[in-house]
Amino acid sequence: VGDSAAPGCPVSTHANLPTAVLSQALTDAIRGRRVRAGVFTTFSFDPGFYELHVLPLLFDQSFSQADKVRRIQLEDALRNVEALSVYYDRRALAQDAEPAQLDYDRIDVSRSNGCFHPKVVLLLVEESDEDGGVETSLLVSIQSANLTRAGWWENVECGHIEEICSTESSENRIPFRRDLMALLRQIEKSAVPEDAHPALDQIRRFLRKETETDTFTNASSKGRIRTRIFCGQDRQDFSEWLIDLGVARREWNLEIVSPYFDAAGAAPLQRLVEAIEPRETRVYLPRELDGKAAVTQEAFSAVEDWAHWADPPTTLLARGRDSGSEKLPPRRAHAKLYRFWNRDGRDLLIAGSVNLTSAAHGHWATGNLEAAFLVDVSAQKLPRRWFLSKLDNEPTEFVEAHSAESDASAP
Repeated sequence: VGDSAAPGCPVSTHANLPTAVLSQALTDAIRGRRVRAGVFTTFSFDPGFYELHVLPLLFDQSFSQADKVRRIQLEDALRNVEALSVYYDRRALAQDAEPAQLDYDRIDVSRSNGCFHPKVVLLLVEESDEDGGVETSLLVSIQSANLTRAGWWENVECGHIEEICSTESSENRIPFRRDLMALLRQIEKSAVPEDAHPALDQIRRFLRKETETDTFTNASSKGRIRTRIFCGQDRQDFSEWLIDLGVARREWNLEIVSPYFDAAGAAPLQRLVEAIEPRETRVYLPRELDGKAAVTQEAFSAVEDWAHWADPPTTLLARGRDSGSEKLPPRRAHAKLYRFWNRDGRDLLIAGSVNLTSAAHGHWATGNLEAAFLVDVSAQKLPRRWFLSKLDNEPTEFVEAHSAESDASAP
């Protein structure tokens, strides 16, 4: 993976799971259409990196390699965008961030409970049709990548992109429309009352007036679970939300990739296993560069009560060699991915910002504000085998104090 992985199931070709470079996936989704309005949300934010390396993806043009010239070109290109906003947790501005220099709304938010943690990209795009009219769509990308160099260029990340078309070009109902509206409300509520939200308002207006508003009464159809968004809505925690969607008790094998865990105990994993009742559960063990387990010994033991610790394929994090043939250190797995699969050919993926922590699994009134897509990928007929392999040897060294991503110091 050259940059971060996206969309759909991101991780590795080991199990024939779809992979892509995050920036290329976003460019492909835009398809040269004009971006009329955009909203980005992130936990950690590097304005300089965002301006020079993410913003250019919104425009169907070439930009100079020289930073000064590129910013002048971007300043001109931004005049064609009616509204653009970035929402980020004010406690998590990247320590080595370059200052912002371009004209767009930067909204630092703070929550009384937990942190502002969704990594979302919402782009209202439009193009002329054959009759001289304008076709408008909303691109919805939910991922694990922060708006930082590590998130877009270095880590292994995950994400999924959906497109919502206007009723002029599609009368299809949107199974996650209500979820998305709830997420928009919580994004706005996380800001101070004085903040204006022009980009968010345009997107909300499109959803209210230009899309199909009828909803589905059932969470699934013909055994296939419809695409949904988790954001702690309706005061449901992660496990309660899955039960409500009918995910429980289907003879699942459960695989979890998460870089962060509670320092003590494994309460969210326990609730998830008790709710879903999987046949077997495997959890990715994050490691430091020196091989030390990136969890506390207490957390390691608590997870072992409910799951097997596991390693990913060696190819997932490998980076090859530099120009001097020196072996590069492995990539960091920053993805947050839950895979439910069984021998009957069913395969569900949940990709987004939800770590295996109590703050991430809680609803928005008690924990973080999170966002993740649930996508039924059974039709892709992925191989019926484990992505994660059980540990050959248990670690002997652990971190003494694990920093949860809800801390402002975490990436």
